[in-house]
Amino acid sequence: MNNHLNLSMHSLSSAPSMEPVHRFSHPAMNTLFEILINHPDVQYAAQAAHEAFLLLGHLEHNLSRFISNSDISRINYSPGRPVPIGEHTAECLRMARQLEKETLGYFNIAVGAVIDQVKAGRETRIDSNVKMDFELDTKHFLASVPEPVKLDLGGIAKGYAVDNMIALLRDWEIGSALVHGGQSTVFAYGNTGGNQGWPVSVHDPFGGQKSRIINLTHAMAASGLEKGFHIVDPGTGRPPSTNQAAWSFAPAATEADALSTAFMLMTDSDISRFCDSRTGYGALKMRIQDERILISAFGEYRW
Repeated sequence: MNNHLNLSMHSLSSAPSMEPVHRFSHPAMNTLFEILINHPDVQYAAQAAHEAFLLLGHLEHNLSRFISNSDISRINYSPGRPVPIGEHTAECLRMARQLEKETLGYFNIAVGAVIDQVKAGRETRIDSNVKMDFELDTKHFLASVPEPVKLDLGGIAKGYAVDNMIALLRDWEIGSALVHGGQSTVFAYGNTGGNQGWPVSVHDPFGGQKSRIINLTHAMAASGLEKGFHIVDPGTGRPPSTNQAAWSFAPAATEADALSTAFMLMTDSDISRFCDSRTGYGALKMRIQDERILISAFGEYRW
């Protein structure tokens, strides 16, 4: 099952009277990021995309736990000791903590060590004596974790990067663009092809439903279990069922990225309460039960 949106951008070849859409790509965070810009000047669009990819590289260098001297790696390899971090890392950690609270603890970045055990095929459980948390000092830009906790921003870093890339493109006065990280997290604004928003399609990973086209003017993200278990329940240390997938819709990509992970673990009633209590949020969840595909939609989205 795919762990990405299976999203495809439709109608990207603009009509002759419309501004052309330019596509730029760059590998980062173990996936391929793409920027689509609707602008008459391809050279200007390319310069803006280049600056956005430079920012992406800076963010990856600080947020990836798989880069030896990143902020997150230095935190993980110095348990119990406050580590100096950059402003972006501090902001991403602050947002992760806030989203943990808002999702009843189901989104938790302090499960890196548990994810490693699950990926290695070892039986796991959360030690009740270990605080699955981290310390963050946003005033002095310091962070630390207790032994044996490891931070993993795999459920939020791409969304955080997409949001910052979008902000840079807006600063460049790009009026219409779409940015996605590996097709699992995407943000679009403006319009293309004469329509409001960017047409993207959401596909059923189980093959039982037709794809739906959405004119996207905000953020969306998806989670599943294609490339091994990268999501674990912070309460049990176990991954969710392999026969489900979740999509989230939110005003920002950082939130959408984290929420798609949390929605894989949250109950339908919890997801419904979350989405219904906020403006601009929605969710879609698919699961196989008794050889049938069950679809649940929440908030400002209906399949």
